[in-house]
Amino acid sequence: TLTNTRTVSASEVVQLYVLYPEAANEPPKLPKAFAKVDLNAGQSTDIQLQALLEDLRIWSEQKED
Repeated sequence: TLTNTRTVSASEVVQLYVLYPEAANEPPKLPKAFAKVDLNAGQSTDIQLQALLEDLRIWSEQKED
């Protein structure tokens, strides 16, 4: 749940990051989904971000998978 605790309207960018193990040789965290949310003063909303399974996979030329 995202809540605007301010007394004025505001926007926020909600971000989803994936953390891979160090052995994956990937950056420590990669952005996979985001959404811009506009909220009035005092308003709350639930946020759902989607990432496809394909977005979470990494390719290893050594293992070919």
